Amino acid sequence: MTYALEHDHKYWLAAIVDSSADAIVSKTLDGVVTSWNASAERIFGYTADEIVGRSILAVIPPERHHEEADILARIRAGQRLDHFETRRLRKGGGVIDVSLTISPIRNESGAIIGVSKIARDITEQRQNQELKNILSREINHRSRNLLAVVQSLLRQSEKEIPPDVFVARALDRIQGLSLTHELIVRSDWKGISVGELVEVHVQHLGPRLSSRIKASGPKLRLSPAGTQAMGLALHELCANSRDYGALASEGTINVRWDGSMDAPAFSFFWTEQNGATSLGPGTRARLSWRILERMVPATMQGSAELSLGEKGMIWTVFTQARSAFASDNAA
Repeated sequence: MTYALEHDHKYWLAAIVDSSADAIVSKTLDGVVTSWNASAERIFGYTADEIVGRSILAVIPPERHHEEADILARIRAGQRLDHFETRRLRKGGGVIDVSLTISPIRNESGAIIGVSKIARDITEQRQNQELKNILSREINHRSRNLLAVVQSLLRQSEKEIPPDVFVARALDRIQGLSLTHELIVRSDWKGISVGELVEVHVQHLGPRLSSRIKASGPKLRLSPAGTQAMGLALHELCANSRDYGALASEGTINVRWDGSMDAPAFSFFWTEQNGATSLGPGTRARLSWRILERMVPATMQGSAELSLGEKGMIWTVFTQARSAFASDNAA
């Protein structure tokens, strides 16, 4: 009866080893493989017939052969290694990340006669963690950039806007930035179409004023940086026209753009008709001028021109910089 129980116990253990999702391997104290389960075949690519009797160095990259000597030395000393993360080779040369648990095998008298190794493929886990790290750094970078823009808008607004209207004007600018940023996030930072960007800022004016703005142009996507710059400009254009320009009187606005991502080339025209011929009284206009004439062309690596003609304000932008356009491969 005792023999039967021991016999069944061995088969039970063998079934567990063979059905394990982890590679379970045994080897001699010289590193020669003595057993190799089905998951080891799946993870490393070698069948048991191909690897049993060979050195375990067959699955260890040459630059990591020293690890095997260290592992065997520790096993001979009776030590156990838990969750040792390293890299190993698949048949054919592919490299995988693994987590190893390594234990000494003892005989009935307690002498160490071999090594038991459990290997778990953590390649996907490592890749996911690295992706999380990259995304975390990118989010931190973008958040700091966005906060820098907000701080700049607040500082410039404080300098140029009278105290009694500072809060309302500053919040208006931040809301305009938020509209653009929401579009960028929704696109997974791959870029925004010019038409969608124009529409969201025009519609923000409300139906009564937005109905007097006509927009047209081809399907063309700007990069996140180009989108943010043009979004700031569109907010300033809409706000100035609402307060002092064509929309403050009975005028109209024509918005037109043209270009191609293949060339690349992009031109943008904002033309006010029958509106005022100034950007407003006092010093509030100065930030608008800087955004329209300096910041946008610098970001787009192009040129911009702002003119106040007899019929109203005209703003044009032109660039041929590929960095201004969205990339289908953007991260």
